[in-house]
Amino acid sequence: MLDTSSNSPLKSTSMDDYQFLIHIERKHLMDDPISTEDIETIFTILEDSILPHVSKSASFILATIDKTTMLRLIDSFDTYSQDKQDDIILNLACTDYVESYVFLLKALKKSIDKARILILTIALSKTTYFIFPLILAHLQDRPSESYLKKLKDIIQRTGFYKLKPYMMLFPILPEEWVFREVFGHELMNTLHDPNPTTN
Repeated sequence: MLDTSSNSPLKSTSMDDYQFLIHIERKHLMDDPISTEDIETIFTILEDSILPHVSKSASFILATIDKTTMLRLIDSFDTYSQDKQDDIILNLACTDYVESYVFLLKALKKSIDKARILILTIALSKTTYFIFPLILAHLQDRPSESYLKKLKDIIQRTGFYKLKPYMMLFPILPEEWVFREVFGHELMNTLHDPNPTTN
């Protein structure tokens, strides 16, 4: 929740940046208003800081504080260094906003950097957000061979037993062949057959 007043009780100019960010995180946890001035200060800290723990904290706050701020962070993503981008990716995977995951999947689709692909696939596979419908939609969109491989990696890293409750919702699972290639027939046959056999 943002407070549009210009009076902020605490600014990074009067204390260490990290302590300022801790103060903002505490306010956010308590559902106290965060001023637009404080948001601007956090963006400045993220842009200027050379200390990893400070930039990580700043990107986490900006990714999770509210949807408007998160979308602004996404819009400015390309302006940050690779290390800061990696932090932003991991923090976007902590949000409850579908736009975060649309962005992350789009970034995964176009990425050719192995390290970046790994970070994206790990972030997408470990999130607690319900991205299964997004994965299915991308599978049904006739992905390229390289993108299909990335999607399979997300599925593999997420794991059969985490996905099983969602897959069981479908009488006929869309693109089931992909999941069979990832998990094998024996596991997939357990979705609806109480006495499965390996095909």
